[in-house]
Amino acid sequence: MQQLVKISMSSTLYGRRRKNMNLPGFYTIVFCILLLSEFINAQNTRSLLGENGKWTVYDTSNSPLPDNYVSAIALDAKGNKWLGTWQHGLARLNPNLQGDAKWKVFNKSNSKLPSNKISSLIIDEKGILWIGTSNGGVAKLDPENNQWTVYTIKNTPLPSNNISSIAIDDNGKKWIATWDKGLARFDDTHEGEPIWTVYKKNNSELPTNYILSVAVDMHNNIWVGTNGDGVAELIPVSPYVWTLYNKSNSDLPADMVYSIVTDQNGNIWLGTEKGLAKFHISEEKWEVYNKSNSGLPDNSTGLITIDGKGNIWIASDGLTKLVPKESDGSSGKWTVYNTSNSGLSSNSVKAITIDQDGGKWIGTGSVIIGTKNKVIFIGGGVSVFK
Repeated sequence: MQQLVKISMSSTLYGRRRKNMNLPGFYTIVFCILLLSEFINAQNTRSLLGENGKWTVYDTSNSPLPDNYVSAIALDAKGNKWLGTWQHGLARLNPNLQGDAKWKVFNKSNSKLPSNKISSLIIDEKGILWIGTSNGGVAKLDPENNQWTVYTIKNTPLPSNNISSIAIDDNGKKWIATWDKGLARFDDTHEGEPIWTVYKKNNSELPTNYILSVAVDMHNNIWVGTNGDGVAELIPVSPYVWTLYNKSNSDLPADMVYSIVTDQNGNIWLGTEKGLAKFHISEEKWEVYNKSNSGLPDNSTGLITIDGKGNIWIASDGLTKLVPKESDGSSGKWTVYNTSNSGLSSNSVKAITIDQDGGKWIGTGSVIIGTKNKVIFIGGGVSVFK
């Protein structure tokens, strides 16, 4: 299937012929409408390919993507794009193939994927894909031989099958955050059986068992974002040292921490429900950006990604780009991309990953409550911005 650029298009008219219809006049009107539509579309295309770069959208209407709610994205060294969805499994987009052959979908029915609800994707240095799921534990896929390994509460010490985030440290150890039962460290870097270590509120200084995010900083320390109890830093060298940051003992703007990343200078960036926080570790200094003091369009900041130039990309009522302040003290530059001013397919951004050419792969998805309180998952698929 061809790669499509999604633009705002006028509707095409369809209808039944009426007995007294003036057909030549009718067709003239339709032709003029279609001509006007093409003119408008051409203007939109120039806009999308000009000032804001090129936007391409993959969704269920123009590709084999199985679900428009895309919750996780990972890119491997061969250029494959791995797209995790919240309802219908995992898709792989291989740019080296043509047409629909570019796509391969993995789900519970055709593979050993333990759940169709994907929450986290990450690729290790060997090219192995690690898949966090909701209610299915963790799956490991070796794409070279299609070999699957599944880790659940039934066959391992993994504390929960509900995975929120996975990070891999400099030693190759996997840190697996769960929604409801703490943090697990999985060490398969040596010969013999893997070693599991589980951290919970009752056996460590982790402030809660409800975890939203986990990340590794440039010093190989582990940062754990929680659902209501701030962020915990773990220095994983004996004796283990935990440090907790929350609203009470720091300038962290909120105790619900959705995402954590480290920039090239070692600073920690945290997305919270009440703004974006930057923690200068060496100075023990906090900077907080919110709707009132920055270019953020909303105080709720979700996923954060940093590109090769050091720019910060933030999910916040669309996608926001921050060019940080320079060393000379010049202020940062904020740019907001949303469905009104760009080709972004949805303002609800759930995943952001940057490819080797600097292209941004943006997964979208949201939840609405239907009749009889039925939860409905919707989304705009994947938007690619280059």
